[in-house]
Amino acid sequence: MSVSNNESIEIATALAALRADLDRLQHRLDYLEGKLDGATAVASPAASPIDEALVVVISAAIAAYFGKRPQIRQIRLLGSGAWSQQGRIAVQGSHALDIQRS
Repeated sequence: MSVSNNESIEIATALAALRADLDRLQHRLDYLEGKLDGATAVASPAASPIDEALVVVISAAIAAYFGKRPQIRQIRLLGSGAWSQQGRIAVQGSHALDIQRS
């Protein structure tokens, strides 16, 4: 798959815009963390830090789906026990077992 020069420029421009947005958000985060002055935020025990790269991927997926740049306000990791159980049930239920009884 070859990429034209115009597409390469568009991709580079989009990446530069994403980097600028991430830098702006990092500065904002640093400012807000500085305002906390040692106050600690209470996190739920199941909460885990969300990687910056994951936020970029989620943002890109939303942009591809809606066709415009999203404004992500909050991302939360929800418990996945029921989802994983339903997934296992679906996979196990899809196996056709050919049981011959006499």
